[in-house]
Amino acid sequence: MSVAARASNVRVDQFFTGAEARFDRWRSLLQAARAWEGTARQRPEDEKYQAAITVSFAELRQWEDFFAYPGQALLRSLSERIASGDAGGTARLVQSLSTALLTHSYRSNLTDWEGEEQSPIGLSDRVPGAGEETAPHRPYFEVLVVSPARPAAWSELAQELRKLRRPQDKFIYEPVFVGSFEDGVLATILNGGLEAVMIYEGIPFASSHHNPVLREVLTSHLAASGIGANSVQYGLALAQGLKQLRPELDIYFLSDQWERSTHCRSREESPSSSRIGSATWVSFTD
Repeated sequence: MSVAARASNVRVDQFFTGAEARFDRWRSLLQAARAWEGTARQRPEDEKYQAAITVSFAELRQWEDFFAYPGQALLRSLSERIASGDAGGTARLVQSLSTALLTHSYRSNLTDWEGEEQSPIGLSDRVPGAGEETAPHRPYFEVLVVSPARPAAWSELAQELRKLRRPQDKFIYEPVFVGSFEDGVLATILNGGLEAVMIYEGIPFASSHHNPVLREVLTSHLAASGIGANSVQYGLALAQGLKQLRPELDIYFLSDQWERSTHCRSREESPSSSRIGSATWVSFTD
């Protein structure tokens, strides 16, 4: 079976072991990288260990789309090292990423986002005005962005969001981009670090990840709610569903059209914003 086929068969809807499975896969990847590095010094022509880590990384990557760290840039760098046969570089980068995930250092150390070859500069050294010893600790959380924009644009959108950071902010957040109804549900279940969700209108339903059980449940639920295939109601349905799934989340539904009769519960409510439970729904109109 090819690497792509094995990766596509990895189920990401095994929720009860989701968090543990993610860290187990990183530990397995680190073990495979160390074994490859040790063998490469003695038998550089032996490709067995490189093939093993290629498969291990392909399986692990199925889970990483739902987390801000390590992010696509570092994962791409790791993929390139594996493909080029750089056993030593692969082992060092996997060690760096595994350590950052285990200790949660990426929440306050910007160099964890840049790879293992950077100097250990903390966040306070990189944010203007935050270098004083009295600067308070700033909590870290992640924001899920469910957008119909093409994945190639997500990195640029994330950079634009980071530019909005200010030294006086009392928290730090990193965006997690997904592009479908199913991925929005998967990310909300798997990523316990999410504190807010932004959902754009016009998202499709299906995920590219293998989740047969979740798909069956969601399809049945949407059908019972009168929402069929190719529906324009996926965004609002996702917002309502995630609020039931994780009531503590702040959920924002963004639309370029707004119908008072559909979304606002009273005449007194603004046509550009409404509140369902404790979730805020915002509309951007022309």
